[in-house]
Amino acid sequence: MDIADADRPDPRSGRQASQRYADHWARSHVAPPDEVAYRVGYADLLALDSLLTDYRLLDVGCGTGGYLRLAKNAREIVGVDFSETMIAKARELGPANATFACCRYENYTSDRLFDAVRLGGVVGWYAPWPGNADALRRARALLVRDGIVVATYVPPRNLLQWLKSLLFPRRTVVISRRRFLAMARAAGFELLFAVETAHSVQAFLRARPG
Repeated sequence: MDIADADRPDPRSGRQASQRYADHWARSHVAPPDEVAYRVGYADLLALDSLLTDYRLLDVGCGTGGYLRLAKNAREIVGVDFSETMIAKARELGPANATFACCRYENYTSDRLFDAVRLGGVVGWYAPWPGNADALRRARALLVRDGIVVATYVPPRNLLQWLKSLLFPRRTVVISRRRFLAMARAAGFELLFAVETAHSVQAFLRARPG
């Protein structure tokens, strides 16, 4: 099935995912053609699941949510996505211990705290990090003491990207490690470790007390 740009969700404009897009991703989670490659694609979730046991997870930008079955040690999972079509599929595919909310992350509230928040689905990809700094502060407010957030950011890969990140930080999703970590510290986090992939860095951050 060919997916056009018009099928893809876009949080910036509020464009919902088409049914074709949701069906496409649902099929990819039901029977991935390459199980090893599939698991590599969610290495951050697998790493988080190996660090924690009996934990509550908030997954931001959960999409069709089938991959959340990889979180074997989670006690409870809440998936959040702004697209109704994606949430409808997530409710079909998600694990039994998962619930899903159709709303934007900036509007999400909970009367219970989480042990971990996964921000890699949307945050860090659609809006520049300087404009997304509030996402880290919101994650900190939703976490228990010493809770963990997994945040994805895109580092500059060449001189042009470095210059763009320095001179026009609010016009690119590219951000330097130094600037990202400064934002993380300001939001109340410390870096545990980071995993660099071909396109991004997955930073595992721990909430500092206080």
